[in-house]
Amino acid sequence: PKIEAAFQAIRASIVALIAYAGYLIGKTAIVDKTTLCISVGSMVILFFSPIHPILIILSGILLGISVVKVKQFTGNPGKTEKVKYPSTDELEWYMGDGI
Repeated sequence: PKIEAAFQAIRASIVALIAYAGYLIGKTAIVDKTTLCISVGSMVILFFSPIHPILIILSGILLGISVVKVKQFTGNPGKTEKVKYPSTDELEWYMGDGI
């Protein structure tokens, strides 16, 4: 019984780690309303349809590429990435000053 309880706790921890990783990926991947709609639609299809996940991932990729192309064609490219790179001052403490 104690080993089974330990495995249940480990299983819950793994689910939490996967959920956190999904949250971090979602934070960087969702940059506008279009990407939000694509991701929510993909999740709904994943949960409530018998379609294989590989097909959903591939269709999401194709839909994302086509949406970017349509936005570029219409002259409204929008933002395609939401990344804040740290300045060199913020990374200075990594350099090992004084070693």
